[in-house]
Amino acid sequence: MIDLHYSLSDRIRYYWHEARISAAIDKLVANLSGVAIPLGMLSQYFPLQFPRLMAGVCAGDPHSLIIDKIQEVLRAYAYGGNERQDEAVNVL
Repeated sequence: MIDLHYSLSDRIRYYWHEARISAAIDKLVANLSGVAIPLGMLSQYFPLQFPRLMAGVCAGDPHSLIIDKIQEVLRAYAYGGNERQDEAVNVL
C-alpha cells in the first residue's frame, strides 16, 4: 500500500472503501470532533475554508470541513465547465 502515500490526492476515492482507510478516517474525525480546532490551524490547513468558516458559511467541525473541501474541488470543476463563469462560483 505504499502507493497510497505517493498517489495524487484525488485518488483517495479509489481507496475510501477499504476497511483500513475507512477506519483511519473515522478515527481522525472522532479525535478531531472531541476538541476545538485552533483557528490558526484551520487557517493554515484549510486556507479556502477559513474565510467561509469566519463568515458562518462553513462550520468548524471535521465533517463540515471535509465536505466543504470536497465542494471546493467541485466548485473549481463547475467553474471550469460553465460557460457563464460568474454563475459557476455559486453552483454548490
